[in-house]
Amino acid sequence: MNVLPALLSPAAVVALVLGLWRVSADLGWTEEFLIANGFFSHWQVWIALAIGLQLAATSLAAKISSNVKISEEN
Repeated sequence: MNVLPALLSPAAVVALVLGLWRVSADLGWTEEFLIANGFFSHWQVWIALAIGLQLAATSLAAKISSNVKISEEN
């Protein structure tokens, strides 16, 4: 098993949590968000980052799995 796909999934969860925190801060359900202004102060960025990280993890895991199957056949 490769380490990179294993680390990307938890990173995606962290990005999702930060995105949900930002949404809840915008709605007034929680205290202020950690990042008050700038590019990473928007919830859309965090949600898109979470989706991208999870897609990358899934893609890498599938590629690694197919490479292992091909090498086992040879």
